[in-house]
Amino acid sequence: MRFYYNNLALNATLTASSADTEYPISNVQNAHKTKVWKTLGTSATEYIIFDLATAQAVTSFIAFSTDFDGTETTLKIQGNATNSWGSPSVNETLTYDSTYKYLTENFASATYRYWRFVFTKANASDIRSVGAVFIGTKSDTTYHPDQTGLEKKWKSRSTASRSEGGQLYATYRGPYRVFKVSFGSLPESDAAILRAVYAYCDKSYPFWVQVRHDIVDLSEYLYCVFDEEYGEKLKAFGSSDYWTINLGFEELL
Repeated sequence: MRFYYNNLALNATLTASSADTEYPISNVQNAHKTKVWKTLGTSATEYIIFDLATAQAVTSFIAFSTDFDGTETTLKIQGNATNSWGSPSVNETLTYDSTYKYLTENFASATYRYWRFVFTKANASDIRSVGAVFIGTKSDTTYHPDQTGLEKKWKSRSTASRSEGGQLYATYRGPYRVFKVSFGSLPESDAAILRAVYAYCDKSYPFWVQVRHDIVDLSEYLYCVFDEEYGEKLKAFGSSDYWTINLGFEELL
């Protein structure tokens, strides 16, 4: 499993190419992914610059809750020692997912103070928005969840009641997903990763997770919080300890 949780973007100083006054660039630092930064329709090229204050290692970038439509070009995450972008030291092309409307990329670790997310709209008059973003390093377990170790269900947010005559009155609010993941036998090195993620996030700090980055059906980037306490059971010990661990997390809308 891949976890993206220590988000350097949250404490970075941000600069945007343009911004609607009602949707400022600071919105991408909000935990609610629907609280978006929105560009103006005055320039084809748009960007966000992240000043991390000091040089810090980065391996991954995520731009979530976008309204991109696939006509955008020059989708890049760039890194540099200075706030200059003529020839940046890191210049990685982002992958746009048309199903989930997010942009992502994982790359070799690079340590720089300045990072820039940049894209070019098909027309200068187009307006684009971006919700939550992640910039930082990923934590990747060596072992995958058990083959039958993923359970997911849709949890309703709707309300419904019946009148005395039995008629149904309901308000639709749309469901969110809840996930359970189990590891039957996890080595100590991987267990340490899961402990660190939970200790950092607890049940209140959002993170992204990929259940299996190597299997298309399970590679979706999920924006979540843990929904239950972390627990582990020692399965085997000796020269190497192995643990049985179950995780529960729920999707953030």
